[in-house]
Amino acid sequence: MDFTIRTPDESERLDALRIFLRSFRNEGEARERGLDHFIGMLEAAGLARLRVALDADGKVAGCGALIGFASAAWIALMGVEPEKQKQGIGNAVMTALMNLAGELGFSTVKLDATNFGRGLYARHGFVDEYPVHMYEIPARCDLGEEGGPKVRLDEEVPGWCLALDREAVGDDRSGLFRAVLADGGKVLMVEEEGFGIMHGRKIGPIIAKDVDVAIAIVRRADSFGVSRIYVPQHSHLNEGFLVGLKEIPPEWELRCCTRMIKGDPLKQNLKLEYAGYTAATG
Repeated sequence: MDFTIRTPDESERLDALRIFLRSFRNEGEARERGLDHFIGMLEAAGLARLRVALDADGKVAGCGALIGFASAAWIALMGVEPEKQKQGIGNAVMTALMNLAGELGFSTVKLDATNFGRGLYARHGFVDEYPVHMYEIPARCDLGEEGGPKVRLDEEVPGWCLALDREAVGDDRSGLFRAVLADGGKVLMVEEEGFGIMHGRKIGPIIAKDVDVAIAIVRRADSFGVSRIYVPQHSHLNEGFLVGLKEIPPEWELRCCTRMIKGDPLKQNLKLEYAGYTAATG
């Protein structure tokens, strides 16, 4: 099948995002608007580059994005029109994104793979790190128990939060945090002990020095109507953090992924990471 990979124009961009959602049976006008807003936010911050595959008739048949931080790039929004899958489109988009990552100087590329995309990524040299699962946050008790961690709300990420985040994930994500806060996100923090970022109905990342701090941040987030959290289930995760969280119904294909990596490993302190930021799925 003949196809061309390129940066999309405005109409192609919307078609690409619809294809991504159709790929995972997650369609809906509200989801389209949200995804378009999200990728536009990252593009405006200079963090994301979207690519589309056009078929011989000039119609969008697939898409993918590269999100770059200081040390690592992430593959995101990989999707192919359902009736055109298994024709080499995903492989071509992936090859283009990996070439772009190399041109931009990234020696580490990561992603969160659905079961559908995992084989493709493995063929491109990616290896598993650990599972990541989306959970619902049901109503929990209010924060404020005597002697518990004191969680405060802020609209800026102080330097100690950025330093703790760099220690946790091995990269500088300050550009992402600035973009999210400029878009209405808020920070919940326990001074010098941990923080979480709320954006829409989700909270993530949550970076904390112990599980009690992380749980206190989730409980406070619940009072703001936050209902989703994306948890990396690495070997250092304290199982107590999952108590009370509710698994997403299995028909939603993006609820469970496998974090994968290609290239140089990052120096991370996973004991600090309780929730991730949901950007790089596909």
